[in-house]
Amino acid sequence: MEKIKVGITIGDVNGIGPEVIIKTLENPKILEMCTPVIYASAKVLSYHRNVAKSDSFNFKSITDASKLYNERINLVNCWNDSVMINLGKITEEGGKYAHIALDRAVQDLKKNQIDALVTGPINKKAMNMVGFPFKGHTDYLADQFGNPDHAMILANDDLRVAVLTHHIPIRDVANKVKKQRILNILQVLNDSMKQDFD
Repeated sequence: MEKIKVGITIGDVNGIGPEVIIKTLENPKILEMCTPVIYASAKVLSYHRNVAKSDSFNFKSITDASKLYNERINLVNCWNDSVMINLGKITEEGGKYAHIALDRAVQDLKKNQIDALVTGPINKKAMNMVGFPFKGHTDYLADQFGNPDHAMILANDDLRVAVLTHHIPIRDVANKVKKQRILNILQVLNDSMKQDFD
C-alpha cells in the first residue's frame, strides 16, 4: 500500500514553524507512516536546520510534487530568492513566503499530488502586510475549496471539538453566537464525525 503524502507548509519563516517541522521529521518513524512534502525553500530550511543544530534532518529538494521520493523527506522548492530571516520578528517577507508556500501546497492538494495538508504557523499581521484577506488558514482553505459551511475541528484520540468562533476578539463573540451558526457548526461536526472519524 502506498503511503499517504503529507504536505507541510513552512509557515512564517521568522517563526517557530520551521524548527517544529525539522524536529518532528527527525523522528525516523515518520517516514514509516507517510511521505512528508515540505513547501518552502532549500535555503530557508537549511538556515533553520543550522539554527536547530540538527545533524540528522535531511531532505531531497524537488521542483514539483509529482516527482516525490519515497522513504525521503521531500522539499518542494517554492522560491529561489534569498530571504532575510529575522527570528521572532513580524515582517512583510515572513508573510510573503508563508503565503507562497501555502498557495503552492493548496494547488498540489487540489491536483491530488498530496493527500493531506499540515500548515505551519503564520503570523496574521505579517500575512495582512501582503494582502492576505483571511483571518487564518481555516477561512483561506474554505475559500479555496468552495466550502462556506466549514469548521475548525480540534481532535485527539478521545475528543473532537468544533470551534464556534475563531480568530476574533472575545468582545465580538456574542455577536457571532447565533442559532443558525450553532446549527451549521453542529452539522459540519456531525458530517465530519461520520466521514473523517468513522
